[in-house]
Order: sequence, then C-alpha cells, then structure tokens
Amino acid sequence: MFDEEKTQEVVHGLKTTPDGLVLDPQPSDDPNDPLVSCGLIGIMVSSILVVPLSRRYGSCFCLFWSTIGMLFSSVWSAMMTSPSDYIPFVISRLFAGLCAGVPLVLGSEFVLRTYFRHQRGKCLHILHIPFLLGVAIGPTLGAYVDARASWPISFWYTVPMNGVLALLILAFIEEAAFAGGEQARQSFTSEKWNMYLRGRAVPPQLRASWKNMVSLILTASSALVA
Repeated sequence: MFDEEKTQEVVHGLKTTPDGLVLDPQPSDDPNDPLVSCGLIGIMVSSILVVPLSRRYGSCFCLFWSTIGMLFSSVWSAMMTSPSDYIPFVISRLFAGLCAGVPLVLGSEFVLRTYFRHQRGKCLHILHIPFLLGVAIGPTLGAYVDARASWPISFWYTVPMNGVLALLILAFIEEAAFAGGEQARQSFTSEKWNMYLRGRAVPPQLRASWKNMVSLILTASSALVA
C-alpha cells in the first residue's frame, strides 16, 4: 500500500522524490510553505483590489498591466538562483499572484458586459475551461522541463507567452464600460493611449471615486472574512 509519509525521503540532508530525484527548490516541512502560499495570497489580495481599480482605470488597463507584471515576475523569479535569493524569490511569487488574479476576475466581467444573459453560460464555460486546463497543464509541463533542465527555464518559457498575450490585449480588446448616448470618436492611437497608458477609458459618469473604491475594497474584504 502506498505510504504517503514516504513520498519525501531525506538523503544527505536533501528532500527527494520516492525514486531519489532531489527536489529543487527544497520545500520546508511547514504546511504554510511560502513557495506556494505567497502566490495564493497574491491571487486572493488581487481579487479584492482589481474590481475597484477597474472601475476607475478600466478593465483593459488592469488586464494589460497585470500581464506585463506577470512577464516581469517570470523574469524576476528565473533570475533568483543564488542561495541569498530565497526571500526575493518568495516576493516575486507574491507579485506574480497579485498579477495572475486579475484576469480571473475581469475575464468574467467582460463576458457579463458583452453578452446577453442567455449567452453567458456558454461563454463563461469557454472562458474558464482554458483556466482550468492551465492549472493542470502548466505544472505538468513545468515538471517535465525541470526534470530535464534547470528549474529557471520553467519561468523563462512563460516570458514570450506573456509578451504575446500583452500584444493581443493591446491590439484587440476594447473597454466594455458604456455610459450610453453619443460617444466622442477618437483615433486608434488616441484611444489606445487613453485606454492602456492613461487609464482613461471609463466614461467620467461611470468612473469610481476614491471614496467608492475604498467602499468596494472594504465590502469585498468583509465578505471574504465572513
């Protein structure tokens, strides 16, 4: 019978898999090991902050810069290879979690704003199936890479993916907030500038004030604690 307590053996002070492969990075015995929990904390915090931020600066602005942030965090994590880089590595995973939680929330918001109610169920399934596949496929591919090469490569191969994703967002995604009435026409360059660099795509009458943003954060935080 499989003994779960023997899944990690200590050989010469190093933790290994049952077949003797040394784990890198070395996990601790703490169930709250920050190698995992910092990323999850980042996702949790970002899910609270992203909605108020998107109400003021726009969903496209938040999606684009969170993707740039994920690209940056992948480079940051991949470069943390010396023994003194453990704390910076953990911080990089926290930053990655803060950025990774943004599309999980705003993706659903885009569907709700763009499609009729009878279409949303199918569209939400189409949206979230890749998320679920990514949770399973990403670590699996990363494990194959780590088994055959140095572990930083698992982070390096996500850099071009995030770069391409940022370009696709910049080129094709439009702000879904709509106030009704006549909208002033803008050139393509001006529209992208206001949407992605200035965070001015949300119509003034829909833009959240700082007071409203704080109220949304407190409401989301209290709901999470409850």
